[in-house]
Amino acid sequence: MLFGYGVRGKTVRSLLLTRAYLSGKVVVLIFIGLVYYSYRLAPDWMHMYFVKAAEVPEWIVFYILFLYLFPYNAGFFLKLELEKIRPAFAVAGLLLAVTLSVLVVLPVKDRYLRVGTIEEFQTGGGTPLAESPVGRVPGTLSLLLLPLGVGLLFWSRRQKF
Repeated sequence: MLFGYGVRGKTVRSLLLTRAYLSGKVVVLIFIGLVYYSYRLAPDWMHMYFVKAAEVPEWIVFYILFLYLFPYNAGFFLKLELEKIRPAFAVAGLLLAVTLSVLVVLPVKDRYLRVGTIEEFQTGGGTPLAESPVGRVPGTLSLLLLPLGVGLLFWSRRQKF
């Protein structure tokens, strides 16, 4: 929903060609790349130890990564439609989305904070997230998405229609 705020005014062309949509898509694609890299580093962790990664067909991993695009698209257009009803609805929708993104991690917090194999997790082992390769490389790079996203959002708001 955040990049929906990059659209100012009424567009003549498709919203899919706006700076806001394309900027958000860049951020999402970088995020998906980091998720895939994390999967390569710690596949059992990426499945939150619910299934053994070796038992999951490779095509499913790519399918799941592809599905990451749908919440972005839905949020982008939902923000614009909610704003037509009442601007406060768009703000409430964004706050709800951020809140739910945090809350979804809470039930699996113990799994999220320990990186390793299923066997390590079941015996209480694994590496703390911040000290693991996942936390050091993709985790650190993920933090760079915030300033990139904010910069692209401000840049997209300068687009004239």
